[in-house]
Amino acid sequence: MQTSKCVFVVFEGFLSDNSETTTGSVLEKSNLKFMNEVTDLGGTTLLHKRKESALRKDVNEQNALLMQLLDYYDPIEPIDEEEEKEWSIKPEARLEKQSLYCKFKKLKVKVLTNNKEVLPVFEHRKETVSLSQLPTNATQDVHKLAEQCVLDLINENNDILLIHVHANQQENTEETKKNQLEAFDLLLKEISQLFQEKQNKWKLYLSLLFSCPFGKTLKKKMVKSPFQRPTQSYELKNGRNIKDIVNEQPSCILIEYCPEEIRKDYNNLLTEQSCLQHAGNSEILIDFVFYQIAYKLHKSSKYGA
Repeated sequence: MQTSKCVFVVFEGFLSDNSETTTGSVLEKSNLKFMNEVTDLGGTTLLHKRKESALRKDVNEQNALLMQLLDYYDPIEPIDEEEEKEWSIKPEARLEKQSLYCKFKKLKVKVLTNNKEVLPVFEHRKETVSLSQLPTNATQDVHKLAEQCVLDLINENNDILLIHVHANQQENTEETKKNQLEAFDLLLKEISQLFQEKQNKWKLYLSLLFSCPFGKTLKKKMVKSPFQRPTQSYELKNGRNIKDIVNEQPSCILIEYCPEEIRKDYNNLLTEQSCLQHAGNSEILIDFVFYQIAYKLHKSSKYGA
């Protein structure tokens, strides 16, 4: 039985590696009281993406993150000759079947994004997507948007509200990123409070994903060993070894919190260094994030079990 609803915010292009700044990263400079509380109470996972040099030509700086996060990058295979024939006549049927709704027991996902370039990602999918004016600084009133987000989950019966914030749509300066992060800190706090006030049926599952800009990764210290490094879980997908096309260093941080659902780890601070040092929920390929969330929402059997 489903016991929670998820608000999943993707902050694309907000992370910094160690070599990019000597004065502190955007996360370190921002006043993120609520998101730091979520980090302290929840668990942290490091995510790996494909190398930019290995991406297909139709996958670019604008859509690469979402294509991989939603597990849309690798085409699905037909189950039999009849389906293969159907897809040859109606190619969009393959895309529809790859939707999260079809993959995970009618998982309903509504997407808000500030980047019009990602809208084609959702063509022929069952996810609902809209281009939105998202808050850009903490002086803006976020109450109306928070109310709408909560209604999207409760009244429209969505399981996940996915909010995609693309930093490159702004001036892409540290100051604009800091302002937008602080605005979302207030928005998420408001959503959390309103969600509890308006209903008592579901718990709120918060997922916060922060990514490096396109082509960048974080710099995690690697332990030297005289032994050959074994294949890592993020280098495998569906029985295939994809080590040659996956970055060895993580490029995204995932923070998750839901009472009685997410295992708490020792990371209590939302900074790149703290997450790299204390992430307690291992490292995974970004393609598998929604498999984990769907399982927590009781929309899927445990992946890999």
